[in-house]
Amino acid sequence: MDFNASYQEPNLKLRNTQSHAKFVAPEKVPSTTYKPQLNALHTRNFYVPAGHMERVANLSAAIAGELNLPKHMVEGVYIAAKLHDIGRPLIKGGFEYDYRDKNEAKIGYEMIKHINFYAPVAKMVLQHHEKLDGSGYLGHKGEDIGAGARIIAVADTVESSMRKMGNWNKESLKIALDRIESGSGKLFDPQAVSACLKLFRVDGYLFPEKVRYTGVISNIT
Repeated sequence: MDFNASYQEPNLKLRNTQSHAKFVAPEKVPSTTYKPQLNALHTRNFYVPAGHMERVANLSAAIAGELNLPKHMVEGVYIAAKLHDIGRPLIKGGFEYDYRDKNEAKIGYEMIKHINFYAPVAKMVLQHHEKLDGSGYLGHKGEDIGAGARIIAVADTVESSMRKMGNWNKESLKIALDRIESGSGKLFDPQAVSACLKLFRVDGYLFPEKVRYTGVISNIT
């Protein structure tokens, strides 16, 4: 997939993203244009491991920057990743969430599809579990999966793999990166995988220290 061509803005210059290990989330996101609508989502209780969506959002935006996507798409990917699990229900305190419930992406999509984002954020949320071979939650495959969702799928896999191992050391990182590398071209977009591998192996990307912990939260901040 030609990520830039898919957004028809290949000549739009991005902010400097060379220092990926010090990547800072896009300024003023979410926009005040739809911030009240997003704030309303705080009234919904749902299960998500603490720090998960912020870690995925930062890595997703860094990958998008590495792929030289237009600024508005980098920010759109960041927002979508920050919201990607909003469709998860909270069941008796959260720990009984059934990961076999494959409706969460659809629920999340329905919750935000009415918000007029400047990027296809709702579609990214809908497709963030999709795989190139069609083995994802909804069976979308190949070119039917949007570029933003492809990026979030890679970032989500790396973060989830490391988190489930209970640490953020070199060993868990190697296992996580090996997982996306082995699935490159079959499950995950090769360009997104290559960009992610470069971020960690060459540029020394690290998840923001302030969110390198585990637990349960029930809001989107």
